[in-house]
Amino acid sequence: SFLKFIAKVSKPSFNKSNQQLLQRLDSLVEQTINNEPEYKEIYSYDDKRNMTQAIAYGWDINTNAWFAWSKYNITYNSSGNYTQSIAYEWDSDTASWVAKDKMDFTYDSGGNLTQEIIYHWDSNTNDWNARFTFDCIYDNSWNMTQLIFNGWDSNTNSWIAYSKSDHTFDATGNMTQRIVSDWDKNTNLWVTYFKADYSYDAAGN
Repeated sequence: SFLKFIAKVSKPSFNKSNQQLLQRLDSLVEQTINNEPEYKEIYSYDDKRNMTQAIAYGWDINTNAWFAWSKYNITYNSSGNYTQSIAYEWDSDTASWVAKDKMDFTYDSGGNLTQEIIYHWDSNTNDWNARFTFDCIYDNSWNMTQLIFNGWDSNTNSWIAYSKSDHTFDATGNMTQRIVSDWDKNTNLWVTYFKADYSYDAAGN
């Protein structure tokens, strides 16, 4: 996923003596077993050390040169949370970046992700088409009690529920139960297909 990708490539480097943030990865290059170039990524950051762009390149063995492949453009809010990511692919015919997918992120006052909306670029209408959304609900202790996955219905121009995951927590914030359900559009009811109960010892393990 996008968030896992960003977490992997934006891991900071620290000085072991004082644990102060020194730098972030500016590029990543992969080689074949014969030590020949194969793939690389170039990263850009803002003045707060947030990654704002990641560009991927492939190696052309015929021209012995790098060619652009794909890129992410990333924006943040004042708290440093991702607010938008746009994915592009390189069009060699037009020598330009072509939008592919977009993700918008919304947060609550506690900095918890409350919604992620995924869009796909429609080259026919030159506009973003909504595709999926993830909606998160939290309790007063900021535990995620529900995650709902919805899909966009272009016929009704509305979101349709697909599935959800309900979570229960104890007083210390440990998840004690998880129930996963699918939406049955014929009965307009949630149908449970997975349930798990969790227990912990006195140390919370």
